[in-house]
Amino acid sequence: MQWVADPLLLEQLRGAERLRGEPRSLRVARHPGRRLLPLALARRNDVLLRRVRTFYGAELLVALPDPVALSLYRYGSYDSATSAFLLHAVREGDCVLDAGAHVGYFTLLASRLAGAKGRVAAFEPNEFTRGLLRRNAVGSANIEVVGRAVGAGAASTTFRVPEFADIAYATLSDGDRIPGAAAQSWVAQPVELMSLDAYVAESGLTPSVIKLDVENNEEAALDGMQEILARDRPVLILELGDIATEPGRSRGLLDRILSLGYAAFEATPELAVRRHTPVESYGYLNLMFVPAERASA
Repeated sequence: MQWVADPLLLEQLRGAERLRGEPRSLRVARHPGRRLLPLALARRNDVLLRRVRTFYGAELLVALPDPVALSLYRYGSYDSATSAFLLHAVREGDCVLDAGAHVGYFTLLASRLAGAKGRVAAFEPNEFTRGLLRRNAVGSANIEVVGRAVGAGAASTTFRVPEFADIAYATLSDGDRIPGAAAQSWVAQPVELMSLDAYVAESGLTPSVIKLDVENNEEAALDGMQEILARDRPVLILELGDIATEPGRSRGLLDRILSLGYAAFEATPELAVRRHTPVESYGYLNLMFVPAERASA
């Protein structure tokens, strides 16, 4: 597979990440408000809606001091590895499934890369973040917002939503993915589950790229997309991390996907793509899995 990202967008992403890597004193001196406002909101346990501009030019309505919003507010980017994977993998006309879309940062990036002939389905079960997602997707005709969680099949369950400063960590899992979460006030939110196999069967879409960020529910999501992985062979972008779960769980996920005839790739510090060598445990890492028959890079 030839990794050819749009050079302008890739350089803009690198520029955003260079800002992130600057000394803190320089960042504070250059943009004191971007440092102080989120801190003040956190101290007051308050929330502020703010429009931010992403490295790829889209404007998003976000809610500070949510960690995703905070990164976008300060740098215009979030999760450089997944951003780079999308730049390298999504082509014009592709269909992208974004499971765990949050407020739409990756959704709108995929929308731009796929173009008018492409499709993006954004799955977001959290009611509040889905509202922001819908507002951010206005004007993007190739985006469909799906208000369900991704799982092994159709079911009704409960979504655990933390206080707003940590809302990006809402989860179907019993495990807590945030420090000090035992003291958090979690809200139980009813949610409907569906499998990606069922969604694809209903919509008639053929996914080219699937991004999974489902907070410790990856096994169930994979259970619900076995037909897609066998038939359509999409690129899969997955968040790994043995956080609030048994050691070695992420390695088990990785081995499961490799056994389906996929190869694992990671992002380099320069945001290029290279082969990943599996390790026994993972703290936090995003990987891209490519069908072995296409993984010549």
